[in-house]
Amino acid sequence: MNWRVAPAVLGSVVALAIAGCGRSAGQTLGHSFSSRSDGIALRYPAGWMLTTANHGYVSDPALCFDVSKVTAQEIIDLRVVEYLPPELDPHDLSFYRARPRHFHLSAFRKGDNDWSPGKDVSFREHGRVFFAGLALPGSADDKTRREIVQLLDSLQISPQGRCRPTSGVGSRRLP
Repeated sequence: MNWRVAPAVLGSVVALAIAGCGRSAGQTLGHSFSSRSDGIALRYPAGWMLTTANHGYVSDPALCFDVSKVTAQEIIDLRVVEYLPPELDPHDLSFYRARPRHFHLSAFRKGDNDWSPGKDVSFREHGRVFFAGLALPGSADDKTRREIVQLLDSLQISPQGRCRPTSGVGSRRLP
């Protein structure tokens, strides 16, 4: 083999592998959601269902969205909520970590909240504080785990807008 050609061939193979992985990862997030009034946008996988309806009694934190995947074997649920004044004091923003560049499922911890049956992680962005609650069975496969991380990484948060409670004071009416 010509040793001058080998690095070029190897480089081409690596580039194709990376490009292929990027396409397949992007294709798993086939749906999108955007709310200008909430200042939230994200992509989520085909086969998952998204709602903004808060079927619980908790009005603060305000539900931004709830994405779930239901199969015969398991139920996976990811809820993202925003803490609002008066529960959130703007002076307390420094208590919350900045949003990570890349989410990791290992960052989720058992919380003491009453709005998610699973583990949660908190973060701040643009002067807003969010909690993501995740109910993920231990039997969930690697593909599902990757989809959750990709979904969280796709989350776009605007400085304008607030997730609005769907129950209690200041709530929006549901259709």
